[in-house]
Amino acid sequence: MASTTELQRKAIEYKEGDSLFIGYLVYPERIETNSPGVLLIPEWWGVNDFAKSMADRIAGEGFLVFVMDMYGQGKYAKTMEEAEKLSAPIKKDPLLMRKRALAGLKAFEKQSLVDSARIGVVGFSLGGRVAIELAKVAGGINGVVTVYGSLSPSLFTGLQGVKIPLLILHGYSDPLVDDDELPGILNMLDSSGIKWKMVIYGGAVHGFSNPAYGNDPASGTAYNKAVSEDAFREMIGFFKSVLK
Repeated sequence: MASTTELQRKAIEYKEGDSLFIGYLVYPERIETNSPGVLLIPEWWGVNDFAKSMADRIAGEGFLVFVMDMYGQGKYAKTMEEAEKLSAPIKKDPLLMRKRALAGLKAFEKQSLVDSARIGVVGFSLGGRVAIELAKVAGGINGVVTVYGSLSPSLFTGLQGVKIPLLILHGYSDPLVDDDELPGILNMLDSSGIKWKMVIYGGAVHGFSNPAYGNDPASGTAYNKAVSEDAFREMIGFFKSVLK
């Protein structure tokens, strides 16, 4: 794995309508042109330190990584109240969610080093929901990973005909997912015709990849180092397979 000192980082400005967005691009210093890329859609906090550090880590595996800006002007939340306020418009409006995701994808595709025919998407928490919505409307994606992302029957409605491989990394004890709905979701996935895989981690709650959440599973949101490491390996293996 490349160290962080071997990475190039850039702020990338782009627009959706009249609104300015600022994403975060990171890639290995010696990367070749036409290299595979990963679009990272962050948690509801926005483009914060965790999103950037995860992007750096993925880039260390040989990918160009672009963290899209969901809120505009590079805004990100520092408190739950701020996160709720910033995320409310896109959570209430799937069309707006898709527009912003498409804008981020298009901005990434325009980067000179990326092979626009080899782009995968990973979304964390709310970003996982955004990634699924993006898969429904974007034709140039090679694979989608959701990490403790939203799981609901309504989210997976409309996946029929979507030929994008999907990897779902889920904590079994995630309180944000209704266990009673999970069998129906699996049936929906299986009948959709897409290629999918779900890895369920026993004992893991929401947010298992983010050290900022602390180590108390009783809170419903907590970091789990072992699960985080395994999920990262699953994600990288998936991207190396679908973006080769």
